[in-house]
Amino acid sequence: MPERIHPTQPNTVPHQADAPPTPSADARDVLRQIADRITQVRPHHPMTEPARHGLALRYASAEYGTGTGCEALEHEVLTHLPHVDQPITRGEYALLLREAAQA
Repeated sequence: MPERIHPTQPNTVPHQADAPPTPSADARDVLRQIADRITQVRPHHPMTEPARHGLALRYASAEYGTGTGCEALEHEVLTHLPHVDQPITRGEYALLLREAAQA
C-alpha cells in the first residue's frame, strides 16, 4: 500500500489567481495620464482616497465616454491604483502609479 504524504508546510508557491493581474494597455495609459496630471498640478498637496476614485472615473470616462466600457476600465484602473491609507503627496503617489503602469 502506498504511503500517504501529508504536507507539513503550506504551499508557498503563489498561484496564478493570487498574482495581481497585469494592467491592460488602456489601463496602463490611464495610469500614466493620471501620474502626469498629479505631477503637474499641485504635486506637493496631499493625495486622498476620494481623489483616487475621482481620477479613475475622470480618466476612464475620457478614454471610453460612458457605459460598460468606461465602467470596466474604471474598475480595472482602481485595482491598480494603490489605496491612500497614509499621508502621501500627489507627486509621491505619481511615482507609485508609474510603477503600476510598468507592471
